Amino acid sequence: MSDLPSDETADKDCMSGHLLDPHFNAAAIAGTFGEKEFGALDLDVLMDVLAHSCRRVAGGDLSDVEAMLLTQAHALQAIFTALALEARRTEHYHRQVELRLRLALKAQSQCRATLEALAALKNPRPVAFVAQANIANGPQQVNNFSATAPGDSGTTGNRPNELLEDQHGQRMDTGTAREAGRAHSELAAVATVNGATDGGR
Repeated sequence: MSDLPSDETADKDCMSGHLLDPHFNAAAIAGTFGEKEFGALDLDVLMDVLAHSCRRVAGGDLSDVEAMLLTQAHALQAIFTALALEARRTEHYHRQVELRLRLALKAQSQCRATLEALAALKNPRPVAFVAQANIANGPQQVNNFSATAPGDSGTTGNRPNELLEDQHGQRMDTGTAREAGRAHSELAAVATVNGATDGGR
């Protein structure tokens, strides 16, 4: 049992739940950064606005996201302009000019990236389904499927060797044996050659 009073225990449990709540986290960050310019902000109101926006996005309405990207692009453009003008006013201080121009170009790059994200959101690229292609050098064939005969169990294994002369005990059918023919059965005798008496050799 906790020694804390019931009210304090409830408040602690509520804060523990808020710690993992994305709406609370975003509202706390926005409230902290906006407090200096706009004073203390109501976190509950911020959380309600964020929750409503998230529900719209979950339902397929991206108008809040589009508005956020467009307004951020305008803000980044304003930052770029301000830094570029400051760099012009500090032209006699080369380090200040370099620093401000570097920051201005970073803001300009972020503005361009934000507009590209907005364009991709408004005009998503079509998804291309590309069939697998097997390209081989030389006479090679690759089959990406296995056809099974009707009644086959579908198991894969090494098929038996199907050489013409090695069909597991079966020989090639050469047809019915014929009797030996008599054609060219009589051959003329070859004359005897005596190399010792041949004077021309």
